[in-house]
Amino acid sequence: MARVEQEVQVPQAEDAAVAIAPEEETPEESSSVGVLGWLGFVILNIAAWGIIGVSSALAWPLGFSVCLVYTGLLMGMATCLPRYGDQYKSFENLLWVLGCIFVFVLGLYLSINVVCPQADTGSCPSTGGGSSGVDFGQIDNDLKKLLPNASSSTLQDWAAIDMFYDKNGASFVDFAGYTVFSGSNASQGERFLLRSDGSTTNQVVMPVLTNPTNFMSFGSNAYFIAVSSDVTPGLYSFTPTGVAQGTASLVKAFNTSKWINVWGLTADNGSMFFKVGEPCSGGFVNSVVRSDGTPEGTVDLRGIDRCANFVFIGNPTTEDPGIVPTGSTKPSVTFWSIIFLGVVPMMLLASFILIRKKCPGMFLNLFYGFGLAVILVYIIAENDEGESVFTFLKWFITIYTSFAYLAISLASLLVHPLPKLVEEMKDWIMVFAGVPFFVMMHIDLEIPVTDDAWRWILYNVVIVVQMLISIIVGRTLPMVLGALCTFVTSWKISYEIVVAIFGDNNMGSFEVLVLLGFMALQGISIIVGAIVYASKRAKIEDVVRGSLLRCLGKQSA
Repeated sequence: MARVEQEVQVPQAEDAAVAIAPEEETPEESSSVGVLGWLGFVILNIAAWGIIGVSSALAWPLGFSVCLVYTGLLMGMATCLPRYGDQYKSFENLLWVLGCIFVFVLGLYLSINVVCPQADTGSCPSTGGGSSGVDFGQIDNDLKKLLPNASSSTLQDWAAIDMFYDKNGASFVDFAGYTVFSGSNASQGERFLLRSDGSTTNQVVMPVLTNPTNFMSFGSNAYFIAVSSDVTPGLYSFTPTGVAQGTASLVKAFNTSKWINVWGLTADNGSMFFKVGEPCSGGFVNSVVRSDGTPEGTVDLRGIDRCANFVFIGNPTTEDPGIVPTGSTKPSVTFWSIIFLGVVPMMLLASFILIRKKCPGMFLNLFYGFGLAVILVYIIAENDEGESVFTFLKWFITIYTSFAYLAISLASLLVHPLPKLVEEMKDWIMVFAGVPFFVMMHIDLEIPVTDDAWRWILYNVVIVVQMLISIIVGRTLPMVLGALCTFVTSWKISYEIVVAIFGDNNMGSFEVLVLLGFMALQGISIIVGAIVYASKRAKIEDVVRGSLLRCLGKQSA
C-alpha cells in the first residue's frame, strides 16, 4: 500500500509543479509597460507627427530639425531600455521600428528640399512655408484660356467650373417621339442608357452603355456622354432613325492607356463643348473639346497630346509660363536620392538592429523599404506614367505580398521548431503583408462589383488558401480575413439566388427579405462549421499539416 501511495503521490507532485509553473512565468508575461504606457506612447507619436508637420509647413529646415531630434530621442530610448531587463522588449522593438521610419523621413526631407530644387528644377512640389523662396508651380488648368475668341460669357463661366462642382447636366432628353434617359436596369447600382416610348417597358439601348450623362439636343440629333463596355468614355449621338431602332452611335472615344474623365457637355455659338481630363507626369491635366457632332469635327483645344501641351504656373526656369513636355517633368534624380538617402539608410539600420537586437519589427522596415525601392526604380525607367504604372503597382504589390505569405508558410511547414526570431516575426508578416494582400485581391479580381464567374471562383480559392495559411502559421489574422471574404461570398450567392428566383435585378422589399434569409441560412451553416472546427481543431490542423507535408514530399512529425 505504501508503494501504491508513493506512485500516486508522484503525479500529484508533478501536477503541483505544473500548476506552479505559470506563476513563475508571471513576471515575464507581464513584461510590458501596461495599457497606460502604450496609450501614452500613441498620444506622444500623434503629437510628434503633428509638430513635425506644422514645423515643416512653416519652414522645412525647422521640420527637419524637429524630426532629427525626435529620431535621436527614439533611438536613445530604444538603446537604454535593455538596461532594465527584457520586460520592455516589445516596447524596444517598436521604438526601433519608428526610429528606422524616421531615418527614411529625414532622407525624404533632403531629397525633396535639397536635391530636387537643384537637380529636377521645374518638377518639384511646393516645399511648404516658402522657405526656399521658389514656387515650383502647378499645372495651369484655366480652361477659359483654351476657348475660342469672342466666346460668350456663359461659356466662359462654364469653363471656370471645377470638375468636382460641375453638374452632370440633364439626365434625359425627349427626342423624335422617345425619351432617352439614364436609369437603373442592372445589378450593382450601375446606370444604363434606356429608351422609353411612353409604355411601361423600358428598352436598353444598344450598344450597352453605362453612366450616361449630359443629354442634350443639338442640330438634328441628340448627344450625350457615356462609358462603353470596355470602360472607355466618349461622346455618343442619336439620329431620329437610330433612336427608333434603339441604337446609339459613337462620335468620339477617348480610349487612351490612362484613366480619363469626360464631363460637362454644353453648346454655344453653333458648337458643342465638353471637358476632358487625364493624369500626366506633372499632374492632372484638364482640357476643352469642341465638336460639331462629327468625328472629324471633334477637336481637343489643347492639342492632340494633352500631356505634351500643358503649362506650368510659376515655372522657375522661365520668366513667363511655358510649355513643358512630359518627358522633362519626371524628377528622376529626386527618386534616386529618395532611394539612397531614405530607403537604403533605413534598410541598413533595420538590418543591423535585426541582427544585433533580434527585433522582429524590422520586417516592416525591410519589407516596405525594398518594395518602395523597386517601385521607384520602375517609375524612373518607365516612360508611360499613367496606366502602366498603376498596372505595375497592382501586380507587384500582389506578387510581393503573396511571396511573403508563401515564404512564411513554407518555413512553418518545413522547419520545426522555427527560430524564435522568425516565430515572433510572424505577427508582423501577417499584418503588413497579409492585410495588403487582402486589399489587392479585391482590386485584382474586382470584387464585389464583377459579374465574371471565374473571378468569384478564384476569389473563393484564395479564401481557402488564407484559411490554410492561418492553420499553417498558427496565427488568427488570416482566418479573420478569410471570414470577411466569406461574408462577401455569402452576399453574392444570396443575390444570385434571388435574381434566379424572381428574374429581376431590381430589389424590392420582399426580394431584400428573401436575400437576407438566404444569408441567414448561410450564416447558420458557417456557425455550425465553426463549432465543429473548434471542437476538433487540433485534429483538423494536424490533418491539414500532414496533408500539405505529404504534398511537399515530407513526412509529418
